[in-house]
Amino acid sequence: MGKKDYTYFIIHQDNLTGEQFLNSKLSILGNARKSSNNNVLIYTDDPSNSCFSGLTGYTYSEILVQMQQEEWSPSTPPVFSE
Repeated sequence: MGKKDYTYFIIHQDNLTGEQFLNSKLSILGNARKSSNNNVLIYTDDPSNSCFSGLTGYTYSEILVQMQQEEWSPSTPPVFSE
């Protein structure tokens, strides 16, 4: 499976359940993409799982559009140590 085959969900970090995390393709929450207002991007190959009920699912092309929003863009470029 590739990125285009997954369903993506944006969930506020405080509302992310253990079941949603376990049913996502993330292995470490610290590696998840996070927005400036504490939303977390997760993705799954099983979007019909009941733990995702009531959440808006996005296709790969739809999530790319969402990731262009300001809340997902870093406010300052990353600093790299030399």
